[in-house]
Amino acid sequence: MAQSGERRGGAEEKSALVGLCLGIGDHLYCPKLPGRVEDCLAMVDLLLKWKFVVHFGVNCGLKEMKTKIRQLFATVASTPDSTLVIYYTGYVVQHLGVNYLVPADSQVQLAADIEDCCVSLTWLFAGLREVSDCTPVVLLDSAHPQPFRQTWISPSEQLPL
Repeated sequence: MAQSGERRGGAEEKSALVGLCLGIGDHLYCPKLPGRVEDCLAMVDLLLKWKFVVHFGVNCGLKEMKTKIRQLFATVASTPDSTLVIYYTGYVVQHLGVNYLVPADSQVQLAADIEDCCVSLTWLFAGLREVSDCTPVVLLDSAHPQPFRQTWISPSEQLPL
């Protein structure tokens, strides 16, 4: 189910080209999203051809997703002039103006669960700012319906993509 790793596309030890690719399609508590893993791995292959060091994970739970992101922080911190690409394909939700990536094991029952069960993009960007001045290129492939109960998320709170 879950798969992750780091690959180097022929890059030198301290490559300034860094990527993070996350593909979540096999959710435990939300409808499955076919093709997300394949899309993620295709992006990994593309970045490798361009000589990126790529951290990646597919069908990651919350803990593994945060581990992958922290590994990205460490790589970017050691290469201050990084060009950074972040690719995520899977569910993305917005709650109270904050956007969240939804891990494979996210079990949100109440709106209050989102902060504990999902990965905040605000957290991700704050971590990047702490370790580097680079501006990431972020690609969110999230063109699918809201995965959680509609009763507590209004249409105006959904991620406007």
